[in-house]
Amino acid sequence: SGWIFSVLLAYLIAVKQPVATMPMHTRNQNNLFISPIVLAAVVTAMEAVSTDLFRLMQCGAILPFSIHPSSTTRSATVTFFCGNFGVVLLNQAWMRMPSSSSDGKKSSSSQPAVLDILEKMANVTMMRGAQSGGIVTYLQSSLPKKSHQLIATRSRVVNRKRSDLSKLLRNKVQRDVFPSSPLLGLLPISNGFKVINPTKDDLTHAFMGHTRFATSSKASFEGTHPQQWTPPRNRRMYNFNLLPPSKKSYLASLIDTSLRLGTGEKGPDNNSAAAAVTTRDERTTSPTTVAVENYITHNGDFDFYELNGTSYELDTIQKWLEIALQSPIPATVDSAAIAGLIDLLRTQGCFGLSIRYAVCLGLSSSRMTDDAKIANLPAYEEYEKIGTYFEQVLDDMLLTMKLEEISSSLEERCKLSDRVEARLECEYKSVLLPVIGKYVTSEEDDVEEGVIASLYSFVTTTVDAFFDNDLLHATKTFLANAKGSFGLCISSSLDAHRQLCLAARGQTISIAFYPTKGLICYGSEQAAVKAGITIDLPGGRNALLEKSHLDIDNDALRLDLDDLGGEVCLLDWGVRSHRSHAISPPNRRIAECHKVMNGSAAVYLIKESQVTRKNDLLYHRMTRLTRNQFIKPLQEESDDLVLSDIEDIPRVCRTIQDDWHNRSSVKTMSLNRLTMWNLGRCLRKRLEMRVNGDGGGDNAVDILLTGCEVSLWLAEQFTSDLQKAFPKLVVRCVSSNKFLGLYGQEISIPIVGFPVSSKTDTINDAIVIIVSHSGGTFAPLACSNLLQSTTQNIFVVTSEWDTQIGKQLRSMNRSGHTARGKKNDQMLLMFNSRIFTTEVGLRPAEPCSVSVAATHQLLTNIFEHMCIVILSDFRYRHASGAVITERDLQVLERCNQDNIQALESIVGVDANGDVLHCGAGGGTTTAELIKAGDIWAEHILENAKAYIMSFFYVFVTVTVGYPLLSLLAIAAGLPSSSPFFYLVRFFDAMIYFFLPQINVIILRLIQKRNLLHRMVGRTVVIGDIPWVAQAAEAFLSKIFACSYSIAGLNVLSANPSDHLVHRHTHRVVRGTLLVCGRPDGRLAALSSAEASVCLSVNQASSIQSIGGTCESVTIGHNPFKLPLSARAIFLGRHRPQFLCEKILGEVDIEEEKARRQLLLTAAASDPKCSEENKNGRNGNELVRRWSSCSLRSNVSNGSLFGLQSSHGKRRHILRRQSSGGTTSTKESASGESHGSTSNLYSKISFVLGHAPKNKRSKGKSRRSMSRQNSHNSCPSDDGTFEDAFFSEGEPPDGNCRPSLKNRSSTALLGAYIDLEKKSHMMENKVPSSKRQPLSVDKMVYTAIQDKKTHDTVRELFDAIDVNGNSTLAKEEFVVGYSKLNPDLSKHHIEKIFEESDVGENGCLDFEDFSRVIKMTPVEIVAMLQAKNRDERGLIQVEPSKEEYFGEKIRKGLSTNYNFSATRSQYFSQELYETRIASLQRFVAMTVMFHRMGKRVQEFFPRISCGFFGYRMDR
Repeated sequence: SGWIFSVLLAYLIAVKQPVATMPMHTRNQNNLFISPIVLAAVVTAMEAVSTDLFRLMQCGAILPFSIHPSSTTRSATVTFFCGNFGVVLLNQAWMRMPSSSSDGKKSSSSQPAVLDILEKMANVTMMRGAQSGGIVTYLQSSLPKKSHQLIATRSRVVNRKRSDLSKLLRNKVQRDVFPSSPLLGLLPISNGFKVINPTKDDLTHAFMGHTRFATSSKASFEGTHPQQWTPPRNRRMYNFNLLPPSKKSYLASLIDTSLRLGTGEKGPDNNSAAAAVTTRDERTTSPTTVAVENYITHNGDFDFYELNGTSYELDTIQKWLEIALQSPIPATVDSAAIAGLIDLLRTQGCFGLSIRYAVCLGLSSSRMTDDAKIANLPAYEEYEKIGTYFEQVLDDMLLTMKLEEISSSLEERCKLSDRVEARLECEYKSVLLPVIGKYVTSEEDDVEEGVIASLYSFVTTTVDAFFDNDLLHATKTFLANAKGSFGLCISSSLDAHRQLCLAARGQTISIAFYPTKGLICYGSEQAAVKAGITIDLPGGRNALLEKSHLDIDNDALRLDLDDLGGEVCLLDWGVRSHRSHAISPPNRRIAECHKVMNGSAAVYLIKESQVTRKNDLLYHRMTRLTRNQFIKPLQEESDDLVLSDIEDIPRVCRTIQDDWHNRSSVKTMSLNRLTMWNLGRCLRKRLEMRVNGDGGGDNAVDILLTGCEVSLWLAEQFTSDLQKAFPKLVVRCVSSNKFLGLYGQEISIPIVGFPVSSKTDTINDAIVIIVSHSGGTFAPLACSNLLQSTTQNIFVVTSEWDTQIGKQLRSMNRSGHTARGKKNDQMLLMFNSRIFTTEVGLRPAEPCSVSVAATHQLLTNIFEHMCIVILSDFRYRHASGAVITERDLQVLERCNQDNIQALESIVGVDANGDVLHCGAGGGTTTAELIKAGDIWAEHILENAKAYIMSFFYVFVTVTVGYPLLSLLAIAAGLPSSSPFFYLVRFFDAMIYFFLPQINVIILRLIQKRNLLHRMVGRTVVIGDIPWVAQAAEAFLSKIFACSYSIAGLNVLSANPSDHLVHRHTHRVVRGTLLVCGRPDGRLAALSSAEASVCLSVNQASSIQSIGGTCESVTIGHNPFKLPLSARAIFLGRHRPQFLCEKILGEVDIEEEKARRQLLLTAAASDPKCSEENKNGRNGNELVRRWSSCSLRSNVSNGSLFGLQSSHGKRRHILRRQSSGGTTSTKESASGESHGSTSNLYSKISFVLGHAPKNKRSKGKSRRSMSRQNSHNSCPSDDGTFEDAFFSEGEPPDGNCRPSLKNRSSTALLGAYIDLEKKSHMMENKVPSSKRQPLSVDKMVYTAIQDKKTHDTVRELFDAIDVNGNSTLAKEEFVVGYSKLNPDLSKHHIEKIFEESDVGENGCLDFEDFSRVIKMTPVEIVAMLQAKNRDERGLIQVEPSKEEYFGEKIRKGLSTNYNFSATRSQYFSQELYETRIASLQRFVAMTVMFHRMGKRVQEFFPRISCGFFGYRMDR
């Protein structure tokens, strides 16, 4: 729609503008005049059509005016969230052959394999930002005299909203670097230079790439990396033997030799190959003119640059660089300023550049200013003129010695400086004074520090820069003076044939070495450098590169630079092809040199500060990528990454559980178990401090959780559960961003609106759990570094072992233990793991599904284990105020294990990856979710479809010339001259005007959707507990992030038990889409929660306008559909019943028996049925026949079931029983008319075992519900149910068993309240009719009874207290209590004593003894639970093996209907909701939402023949 508007606007301006804007004297002339306004409108329309309609990028062929933008305006500093990536190809096969897949099959594409590597790395790095990207490489000049010259080729693209940046970059590099024709003689052209076809040369190629995410400006072409300030300029350069040889390199010669071994052909030996390296004499005395250009890629911030003790801000630096480099600023981004400074710093081999460096940066008089007059810097030609004096002296010295000898000798440098100073001193007034006299003086008396420097210092600085300022030294000098965070890659055309420089400070950089493939990868994302794992070397592995003396030599290894202290790394792959030093003399002693790639390359490392321990061997710092079970390869490509993630949820959750319980096929200790052992050790240490009264104060935090976005929401739920389980522990969850703002800034950022400050909580020695799926998000990563100064108990929950946070935490172990050098500490390192991993690996899909489910699953296992650790010691239980019991944990673990089957039924795929069909474990639930997604997708697409229908109608009718009604009128014989024909045309005009609305109505009629919804964009409101609502909102909003505006979606979320009504019901309109997750109200602890959710849904659905309201869908386990909801999706139970469900079901059975007997009695009393009874008809058939005829005739006159008015009391009981519990006013108001004829008839028919036939839709719903309940019924549901409902051996109708009575949430709440009241009356054995209001006499009587009880307990205490010291020792308690309860063993009684010894002094006082005596049997059973250890002795939470939860508790009760015992399960029911049921609802929402997004995504390519489209995983 945007390009259409632009074209129409341009047309209107072109029609109206010319005459109005042309000058008067040209209006009547034939001169061609185009208004600037018209021109601007036309250009805008062209751009809109090319980019929006044809999806073309801003490139030279389309928009030539945007290729080389030059900006003279300046704006504020831009901060990026960017990423670096790149490759170095030591094997030419990557440039010449297509890639091979992991199974050895060659790619169908003929493109070089390097493009596949670059695309994969860019695809991963895009997670850091994908607004624009670029890649630069260097090609060899084709000119014979310039064969040593390298020409940079930069490929840059600006990504569009729905395009794939990695594919755009690949295509751009292919066009720019590789020839499009297979002809051997075709040479690509770069920057006006002809270069050799890169697939035919012998140069070792490197590709340096970058992806950008702009945070304070638009993503523009000019701001896209790689950045360059100075365009290619010719410089006079001396050969330091760093230039590439014209013949084959040493490595290429050796590869040719190895290839000839099989043919018997003799190749050159090492000496002859080495002799071919140098093509020019090393004693060459004259410089060569070479085109010089430098490129950088940078992620981070460049804030200040310090020069001579003064810090200059970015704006000043940018303006000064324009003066110093005499080149306009290429872009206002901070990275361009870095490129400009590198242009000044990289000077080795050129006296002109060295003099410019000395004047601008090297002297004490150097300074930065944005005033050109004050700076007074000369042109570069003046620097070169001064440089001729240096060249003359150097050439004379080169007659007797080599350049390297002068460079490495301080004495020879002094000789060179002295001779140059002598010459310049004579020529100072004529040569130096007019050019740089403001900075340099030849008079010693005029030297002033910071104002003007001496001539000698100028000469020595220039000479040192000439010999020293190579790529490594330039990078090191920049970082030493720059302030900010940097992830840098710096390259130069002077060095690109053998080296590039990487640097990390505050930003991560990783380098991977693949010796057997001849490949080096680097990137800001650790996962990006794993691209080389899955792609094999084209043409097979090379014999030379496989040569190894040790097995580890062939391993792929990764080096992570020290981003904390700062580290510079020079990659040099010229160690074999060049004999000269790779780095200049000043860095040879401080840089660590390490051979890699089996000696084919070298790594030089310089650390800015020793934050990490210095290793003698680089191998100790590196991570092995191959033969490492902890390293996960990159995920395979998929057409639907989101669906792949969702279908992988059951497998991932089962894998986590198997790994946690050591059930995996690998017979090794689980990494998560080792980490949990370490966490348990830290937890015990923390609890010991609390037991000893050294907890750190009232505001000391015991456990701190932190994270961002989805990870934070999961951590908040974990915190809530843990705090409720142990109220006396201080458990906090704080956003990583808030934590950084509070503790990670020099000036703290106040956390407004949250009770968090540096004084509210103390985190010293706290246990910290960082939740981060990626393990590299900036804020959690920064917190992992920041918190190390306050606590060493830091753990992370992440997707895999190999993450940035994991690397930081592993470095804590090395620095904390290996420095001691003790064997015990070395052994402890093996068990000092800090990383919990879901083993999900990198998931490139933006909508989070499997990562959320896996993290929640792992946190559930961690929660169980932490609880077991605390419950294992009665002292810890007392110190933490434990509410949770081991029985609760057993129930949770049983539900946790059964949850896998539930997830399988929701996603429709089992844990093995096999698709489940309907009836095979959950296809019905999946089908319901998909159907709901289809309906909502049609809601979203109706405007787009109506737009297309309108287009065809207008197109056809206008082309034909006859609108619809006019054509029908003419066909009917109505003449066009008739006055009625104008009326027909009027209605045709009305059709045109209301055509979109008419088409929408037609679509809704065809699809049988609600006609009263608004015809506007849709809004989806998600309601559930906080973590589910927020995670589902993020999932759905990202699904539609790239959708077209005509099919857009607004997504909101809220908690229906809290603020959904207050925040969103006032915004409810016809057609609002509401999806709410309902807690399982069949559980007594959750019945009120479901009632509140249902009330919120009913309130939102009751807001109507002209008969229409929102369309609400509920997802939950209680199979009861709300009357006002459009759809209810019921999830299978997949767990045993709780005690409350069991008792309620048994009460229902008894009531159904009584009701059935009542019906049989009523049927027998009917005269018509009495005759049939004599004929031998059974009771069920009599009741059926009686209920079908007598009910209809007797209800109208008020006689229900044929009973007379004298049986009014019995009629009331029947009505109440048929309503399923207490009837509430809200249910009646919402449409639950329990007293209606149809409801009563349907309930009676259901009791008799056959479905009602008077309402087809309800019968269908009940049949589907019955199938659902049949599949999900527990073993405890079998047998007694059929016996209770069907006597005389009659089977139920169909193949489905009858299920428990379906109740609404309020009916369940009322039923449980009634049961609890009855149970309370039975316990007190006081009939309800005899209960009187509480009076003074009653209170006095109760007090007297309490006093008697107290006296009795005192007498008992004194009798057991043998020694009479008013306390009971363990021996006294065991002897005395065994007489009171002889069924308990001595071990059990001792455990009761330990649990009751709150003071931990080895004895019980009277208060402790009184609490023991008053304990209920349920409390005693809970106290005497066994320890949770498996047969291997590992601490495990064993799942409950009860037929129904609470079976053991019920056996000790005096009556089967003691409902008060169910309260002991309330907390386990709440944990079931927060840890299990909520996860099932979230996964169900992802299935439904994915279906919505998939239907919308597939619509546009289908109707446009593939022209329009997008991917919802972006």
